[in-house]
Amino acid sequence: MLRTLAVCALLAGTAGAQPQPAGDDFGFEETDDAPPALADVVLGQTADIALFAAFAALALTSFLRKSTRLKYVTLVASVLYLGFYKSQLLSIVNIFSTLKGNPPLFLSNLGWSVFVVFAVVTTVLWGRVYCGRVCAFGALTQLIDAVVPARWRVTV
Repeated sequence: MLRTLAVCALLAGTAGAQPQPAGDDFGFEETDDAPPALADVVLGQTADIALFAAFAALALTSFLRKSTRLKYVTLVASVLYLGFYKSQLLSIVNIFSTLKGNPPLFLSNLGWSVFVVFAVVTTVLWGRVYCGRVCAFGALTQLIDAVVPARWRVTV
């Protein structure tokens, strides 16, 4: 009876198995898939890149026009887009990881790469555009400062 059960278990285990190619002892399949073309990668990330381009245009317009109203619109957009939606800020950690040879993968993060280039170029050309308009942490502190009454503030 045990032999019959063992044979049935063996047959049941091999019934659904697919034959392995010759020389494939571990069941790894060889694929001949070519890496995706750059156009396919860009098409897959078009929405992310377009959303960042719209945000960058808003930040630059706000900065160059020196409009207080546009500044607060940009700060709210920064908190919502970079703070909540992307949950990613450019920081010294990213700079050091890039210097150590561990940058984010370029093709899988085109939006991030565009963001880094934008931050560096605007910082070189105009100074504190990133800290004053784009950084979600700075934007949140500026928004809280605008909302909290002066009598509740504590000077450190």
